Amino acid sequence: MLLTLLNTARAAACLTITDVAVFEPDSAALLPLRQDVRVCGDRIDSVTPHDTTIGYGEMMDGAGMTLLPGLVDLHTHIAGTPAPPWDLARPDVAGSLSAWLQAGVTTILELGGTRSTPRWAKRTATDPHRGPTIRHAGIRLAPPSGHLAYTMRQMARDSFGFLGPLAGGLVSRPMTHVVRSVKDAHRAIDKNVEMGARFTKLDVEPAPGNARGMPPELMRAIAAHADAVGAPAVAHVGGPEDTAAALDAGIRIFAHSVNTASMPDALIDRMVAEDATVISTLILPVVMTEMADGEWQPSQLDVKLNDTHTLALVTGRAGEAWRDSHHSIVDWIGELAGGWAAQNLARMRERGVTVLPGTDAVIPASLPGAGLHRELALLVERAGYTPSEVLAAATGGAATLLGEADNIGRVAPGMQADLLLVEGDPTDSIEQLSNIVVTWRAGVAVSSGR
Repeated sequence: MLLTLLNTARAAACLTITDVAVFEPDSAALLPLRQDVRVCGDRIDSVTPHDTTIGYGEMMDGAGMTLLPGLVDLHTHIAGTPAPPWDLARPDVAGSLSAWLQAGVTTILELGGTRSTPRWAKRTATDPHRGPTIRHAGIRLAPPSGHLAYTMRQMARDSFGFLGPLAGGLVSRPMTHVVRSVKDAHRAIDKNVEMGARFTKLDVEPAPGNARGMPPELMRAIAAHADAVGAPAVAHVGGPEDTAAALDAGIRIFAHSVNTASMPDALIDRMVAEDATVISTLILPVVMTEMADGEWQPSQLDVKLNDTHTLALVTGRAGEAWRDSHHSIVDWIGELAGGWAAQNLARMRERGVTVLPGTDAVIPASLPGAGLHRELALLVERAGYTPSEVLAAATGGAATLLGEADNIGRVAPGMQADLLLVEGDPTDSIEQLSNIVVTWRAGVAVSSGR
C-alpha cells in the first residue's frame, strides 16, 4: 500500500520527505539540521532545513528517521547461487536483484559475470522495479586452471568423482576468458568493453590448492590495456604475495583483502602511497568459516529476503556438509578461519588505505542485499571502523570508484533519487540500517519495510 501511494504521488507531482536527518558521505556525518528533501521525477530537487521549505505536492513525515543515499555493493555475481554443486540449482537472478533492492542496495558492481549480464543491466536500467543499477566487469580473465576454474573442477570432483572435472569445466567456462598471451588478454578486454564493461576482473590468486596464478607479464599487459580502454583492472587476490605482484603490474583496485596471512607493513604502506583501493569482502572468510563449522545463522534481513530452502542450504549440518564433502578446499577454509582479513583491514584503516565494501554475493552464506548489511556490521565489529565510516564508504566512496560521484552517492540537488529511508540513526548503531522504511531508485519507490 505504501509503495502504491508513493508512486502515485510521484506520478502526480513531487514528493517531499520532511523533518528528516540526512547522512552526508563527504563529512561522514548527519547534516547539523533536520531537512526537507524534495524529489521530482528521478532527481532530487532540493534539500533545505526543515520548516523553511515552500510546501507543494505530496508530503511524507520523516520525523525520527534518517535518509541516506542508496547503498552500493562493489563485489557481486548476479548469476551466483548459494546451493552446493550437487544441488544443481539454477541461479535465481530476478530474485537476487529484488533482494538487493529490498535491502536498500540501489547499485551493484558485478565483478565477473556471463554474457547474460548486459541483458539484466538493460532491464534494470529501463525499469527500476526490476533491480539495482548494474555496473559490471564483463567476463573475468584467468590463466588456465586459474582460481575460479580450478575451484569449480575440484569441488565438482569431490561431489561427482571422475566426471567432476568435466562438470566443473562446463560451469566455469561461460564465466572465464582463459588468457595465455598478451593477444588473448587484449582480445578478452575488448570483448568485455563491447559488452559494456566498466572494469576488468582478473584472477591473480594461486589458491586454493594448485590453482595457477596470473603470470606477471600478462598482469602488466592486462593492467595497461584495461587502463587504455577505460576499464581499469580489478585483481582477485587472497594473499600478500599475489597482492604485491598485482601492485607491481600496475593494478590499483583489489577484489578482497588479504585473507590468508598477515600483510607486511611495507605492503600496506605501498598501497597507501600508490593510491590503491581494496574492496573489503570481510564477509567471505567469516561466513565461509561459520558455515563450515555449522554455526552460520541468518539475520532477520536474511530471513525476510530469502525462502526457507535457500537458508537451509547453508545452515547447520548443511553448511558442515560443504566442508565435509569438499576435501579440496578444507585447507583453504582453514586459512580463511585465521581472522587475517579483519586484522589486515583494521591495519589498513589505521594507515589510510581506501577500503570500500563488497560482499561477493551470491555465494554460500553471503546472500544478496542482507550480505551488505552484514559486511558493514563486520567492518564495525571486527575491523574497527565507525558506522559513519562504513556508511560513507558504501555510498559516496563507492560512487567515486564507479566514476559516478556526480550522479549517485549523495543526497543533494540534481543527484539521482536513489535513496534509503530508515528508522533511527544508523550512524549511532549500524544495526539500525536494517530498519528500512522505503527505498527509492531513480525516484521510484521500489521497496517498503512497512
